[in-house]
Amino acid sequence: MMVGLKLGLTFGTSFVTGILGAYGYDSELATQSREAIQGIKMTVSIYAAIPFLLSVGLLFFYEINKKMETQIEQDLLAKRAEG
Repeated sequence: MMVGLKLGLTFGTSFVTGILGAYGYDSELATQSREAIQGIKMTVSIYAAIPFLLSVGLLFFYEINKKMETQIEQDLLAKRAEG
């Protein structure tokens, strides 16, 4: 779980850095260019929404519902009773 978290943070930070770099963000400047400010706005709004919307879309293919969950639970209980 920790490896997944660290990989997610690494890739997420890399994506944000790449996006801001493409918009001309310079961490040394006190005042950013209009293009860099637009990049910051896009990063915290549109670009952040894309993975969320993809995840919501994938939920339509998630096959475990309450009925299946109950069946899995019963199967596990039966296997535990056998062993």
